[in-house]
Amino acid sequence: MRYIIIFSFISLFLVGCSSAEEERGMTIDEHVKVHEELVAKAAEEAAEAEAEEEEEQIEEEVVEEEPEEEPEVEEEPEGPQPGQNLFDPTTVEQGVWMGYEGQLMHNNSDMVLSQPIEYDPSRSYAINNSAYVSYYNGESFIETVRYSDVGTELLIEPRQEADSIRISIPSNRSDSFEFIIK
Repeated sequence: MRYIIIFSFISLFLVGCSSAEEERGMTIDEHVKVHEELVAKAAEEAAEAEAEEEEEQIEEEVVEEEPEEEPEVEEEPEGPQPGQNLFDPTTVEQGVWMGYEGQLMHNNSDMVLSQPIEYDPSRSYAINNSAYVSYYNGESFIETVRYSDVGTELLIEPRQEADSIRISIPSNRSDSFEFIIK
């Protein structure tokens, strides 16, 4: 569009100049020289206008490509989360359970014993079935508590001095057993 306007302007200018030049007595060579200068100037202006358009388009593209600010994502707290099952049936010891005095009992092939599970006494935990829960502080045994109410969720009692627990349950319940953070 700019080219058409510039070309029209030059044409009108040349027509006007040609009649004025004839009155002044310009030669054809002078007339051609003036014409070439005007054409060169028009081409230069057109190139500048085109370069400006390209720059504007590039700036618009850059603005469009700038990523929107991503919403801040809250970092998940470290460690186990509420609702997470901390009991892993794939790591249990078969045929073993924990006695009330902290002794390992190896005489019952129908029982399994979990590996130590991290325990935070400031949090609430629940189990979904009967179990023996043994509390530990480091390697030191504290006590074993029997929770029995088949098929219902049971909150386990907090032990302030405990930092881990082990769970003993019948082996036929290990795949469906849950020890969760409330």
